[in-house]
Amino acid sequence: MKIICWNVRGLGNLRTVRRLWFSLKQHNPKMVFFMETKIDDKHMEKIRRRCGFVNGIDVGANDSQGGICLAWRKEITVSLKAFSKNHIDVLIEESNVSGEWRFIGFYGLPYVSNQSASWNLLRMLGEEQRYSWLVSDNGTSYKRSPRFKFEARWILEELIEREIKKSWESSNGSISEKLESLQVSLTRWVSSIKKGRDGLKKKLTKELGILMESEKDDDIMEKLIHTRTRLNIEINKDEMYWKQRARANWLQLGDKNLAFFINMPQLIE
Repeated sequence: MKIICWNVRGLGNLRTVRRLWFSLKQHNPKMVFFMETKIDDKHMEKIRRRCGFVNGIDVGANDSQGGICLAWRKEITVSLKAFSKNHIDVLIEESNVSGEWRFIGFYGLPYVSNQSASWNLLRMLGEEQRYSWLVSDNGTSYKRSPRFKFEARWILEELIEREIKKSWESSNGSISEKLESLQVSLTRWVSSIKKGRDGLKKKLTKELGILMESEKDDDIMEKLIHTRTRLNIEINKDEMYWKQRARANWLQLGDKNLAFFINMPQLIE
């Protein structure tokens, strides 16, 4: 099952919602965990439904800060265990998977003064070990051991799913060994496409300039919106990278207290 965990950094403007809709249509995940929606639960429900997710749990922002949402397709069954302003804890049933498994969408408080509270909450949630479980943290990394870190920006690359499946199916050994192989493969792959991404941004910027100067009709407007959305997504990849680098110290502090466990086969199919 494909899951996307995304720090959207606010859904209060139309451009961000359009970019969200475009990315979800492109990747077509079965479940999505949003963080930092910065809107109330009623507004979030409308956006979620507009993006094609009828089912969801919306936790509104507190004075335009925070806000989380878990949304899923009708093909899976989700049972709520608990939630707060910082997490949503559910059990999931899939038709092609035997038994339930646990998902915790977690948004850790980014401020130094609140980090202890965040890790205490995660430690408490981790005391229950009856289910295989997946934890997302701030949309920045997935971990099974301190040696594996998943870059948040990778999920926005169009061919990421193909690369994950290719690496996973071609490697042998334990889950930990397969994850190490996956990290090496993904790092090499992302490095190889970086130049292409830089060239694409220049190409899209040029196309956008031409379209902006063209006489506007329905066809031109459609191309303009499409080109602008693609350019915004490329820019968002860079923003996501630098934001993750800024959180590196926070994540390293967490590594000293708690490991995140990920059931990779369930995500890879």
